[in-house]
Amino acid sequence: MKKTLNVKNMKQTYMNARSDMPTVWEAFYTMHCMNYISHEEWERFYKKCAGWLYDKDLDAVVDCDTGKVIHYFED
Repeated sequence: MKKTLNVKNMKQTYMNARSDMPTVWEAFYTMHCMNYISHEEWERFYKKCAGWLYDKDLDAVVDCDTGKVIHYFED
């Protein structure tokens, strides 16, 4: 199913990438630089997700700025 590129879907895609989060971040940034993602959308995404990292030991996305778990995965 095709998804619309908006901040909500960008956040979901980024989070679900787990260990590939840096690659997804780079892809979104490149799309922003090429004007596929507006400056406003990029700013909203950046402000929300800049500190997020995947912790493989917890199998969760953690906000490194606050220490809070954003999402636990249940596979």
